[in-house]
Amino acid sequence: MTLESISGRVATDPTAKVMRDGTTRSQFFIQDEQSVYYHVACYFSLASRVATSPKIGNLVAIRGKFKIDSWVDHNDIKHWQTRILAIAIQILDLIESEATAETVSLL
Repeated sequence: MTLESISGRVATDPTAKVMRDGTTRSQFFIQDEQSVYYHVACYFSLASRVATSPKIGNLVAIRGKFKIDSWVDHNDIKHWQTRILAIAIQILDLIESEATAETVSLL
């Protein structure tokens, strides 16, 4: 798995959901400095921690696998969305003693 990193501001509060198999998933959007939005998803213990933080406006660094999805809507307009399956998320604008980075293996 090739991993990449990106930083940006949290654009939506994280939402958490427990899947049928008991796995926790959290997701939210970030916006980078070029105003591009990315959909971020994470699972397992990282998802549980992300569900309560970060908040809208926080600067975060994300490490994970990037994937570009595309689809055509009912008006025949093609859309794209970049998704990131995060394995590590760090809140960068907290006081240093409060900042954390959580990492879980997705392999």
